[in-house]
Amino acid sequence: MKARRKQLVVLRKHEEHWICVDIGEDSAMAEWLGRDVAKSAVGHPIEQSPMSNEANRLLVEPLDHVTTFGAAWYGHVGARFSRPGGGLADPVNYQRLVLACSFPDGSLVVATFVILTDDISLPEDAAAAA
Repeated sequence: MKARRKQLVVLRKHEEHWICVDIGEDSAMAEWLGRDVAKSAVGHPIEQSPMSNEANRLLVEPLDHVTTFGAAWYGHVGARFSRPGGGLADPVNYQRLVLACSFPDGSLVVATFVILTDDISLPEDAAAAA
């Protein structure tokens, strides 16, 4: 994880909310919003982050899943998120890996690794099965 640290967003559960603990300077969130705006989310519930919108369930569900079941969550997501300055939300596609981790004191956190991409690959036989 040390090699990817600058690309991660780390969150921890506090009461009923997921709180941003750290936003890597090379994370997709920092790329999308700009580093200063992204860093403003640290210490706040994910629902109050600059990327919060009606798709919050897409952000939160995997966090709850990995902490409940312990397995990693991987997905390719298409959504719309605003950028600094307002205006209409822009479409974004990304691949996301969500992992349950812990701080040295043993407290539970979740690390998310996101890659912005429009590249979607499906095996040839997957199209036939659909």
